[in-house]
Amino acid sequence: VDVAPDLVVSAIAEQLAVRGHRASDADEMIAALRRDPTLLVLDNAEHLVESVGDLTTALVAGCPDLTVLVTSRRALDIAVEARLELAALDHDDARRLITDRAFAGQTDVRYDEKTLDELVIRLDAMPLQLELVAPSLRTTPLVEVVERLDRSMEVADASAPSGERHRSLAAAIDWSAQLLTRPARELHESIGSMRGGFTARDLADFLDHPI
Repeated sequence: VDVAPDLVVSAIAEQLAVRGHRASDADEMIAALRRDPTLLVLDNAEHLVESVGDLTTALVAGCPDLTVLVTSRRALDIAVEARLELAALDHDDARRLITDRAFAGQTDVRYDEKTLDELVIRLDAMPLQLELVAPSLRTTPLVEVVERLDRSMEVADASAPSGERHRSLAAAIDWSAQLLTRPARELHESIGSMRGGFTARDLADFLDHPI
């Protein structure tokens, strides 16, 4: 669920059932979390890195046995941060993810294996993209979903819990582009006219001799 930056502390306190006043929510959380070894998971923090970073710093300083796991497409840039960059899933794991999300509990589902492989490749085996497309497979034939990807990136999960930025592939890509540094955005704009796959060598040649 989307949360405003100034409400991050109170929102997390509410999820942890910490009952305090807004001005003391962080202190209340520290008092509650320091009682036992705890793993606190904060998911999709890329749009709240400053607020989450400040809170994480305070919690870790006040709770020696607390581990905070933050998932984000941007680093928090705090002293206590240890970064682990995750690659895309391998192909088999990606297949399992999208079929589990699309057809969990169904035993009579049939689909073309080759087309499924093509869909996974088109989505770069990225978990977020697989999660967004999976619900479409419940009501739309697999081959049609692949065709829709060719025509439009507005393949969506209307019930996406993470706000407007994750309601479709197009929205997720737009949001990701906004997180890029200025040089990265300029590079992104430069290669926008390149269709299909390309190698690092292709990209270097293109930047040396743009269209």
